[in-house]
Amino acid sequence: MLKKLTFLSFAILILTIQIEAAEQLTNASVINMIKIGLNEEIIITKIKSSVCDFDTSDKALLDLQSNGISMNIIKTMIEKSAAVPVAKPETGIPAVLQMNQGEMFFMVKSELKK
Repeated sequence: MLKKLTFLSFAILILTIQIEAAEQLTNASVINMIKIGLNEEIIITKIKSSVCDFDTSDKALLDLQSNGISMNIIKTMIEKSAAVPVAKPETGIPAVLQMNQGEMFFMVKSELKK
């Protein structure tokens, strides 16, 4: 019985991770939302409430603009990308990153010394 519960818990965890990964917004996601005709306000709300992995390099920003993405949406994408603080790696102290409401991601720098 314990083995079945452990397996079931593990299966649910894997499924949850896969679903969350599938819902991650990218530049292509935003371009697709514009192409299907979603309203700017809806897209901005979706960006603010989602896990995002935006490319905000100069080239990517030009690509977004050439695909009809408004300045308000691009600004929101940049703000969302900048909202995840980066810990100083030399401290070795765990960094806590706020991802979405209630979700926390912990990152610890590990060093192997010879």
